[in-house]
Amino acid sequence: MQSARGLAPYNIYVDPLEERTDYQVSLDLDVFGLRNQQSGPKYMAGQTPTNGGVETHVTFQFTSVPPRYPIIDYNFFKHTGACGPRKVRSIARKTWQYFPRFPARKMTDGILWDVYDMQGRYNTWYIGSSVNFESMKSVVEYNHLLFRNYVLPRRFKPRG
Repeated sequence: MQSARGLAPYNIYVDPLEERTDYQVSLDLDVFGLRNQQSGPKYMAGQTPTNGGVETHVTFQFTSVPPRYPIIDYNFFKHTGACGPRKVRSIARKTWQYFPRFPARKMTDGILWDVYDMQGRYNTWYIGSSVNFESMKSVVEYNHLLFRNYVLPRRFKPRG
């Protein structure tokens, strides 16, 4: 797949939760570009080596309902068509249940702040991907937020 490229071999499409639609492509990875650590203006202009002129991409699509393959395919090809003219084949797909913690509606209603307000109650802390999107950056930032804003009970403070 030859596509309209960003500066790096991955594109993350972050839309507000209330604007997201089921089956929308959320992530697109250029496998060869990632493996060969390609990035920058030359990558964006398509001036970096490819795998014999063929690009292999992995895309992620999310839905809150059980997957329906015709809709998965429709949205996938709609996404790839928006990235520029090219010949595209879908070789394989895998579906699995992912992020079942909170539906999008509950997140827009503020459930993550409700969980945040419960932190430390009954000596229980909710950390990591149990309350957050499972990206390393989000997990670390959420845990840092907790660390900065909550005081550990005296018995847990390090001696020094």
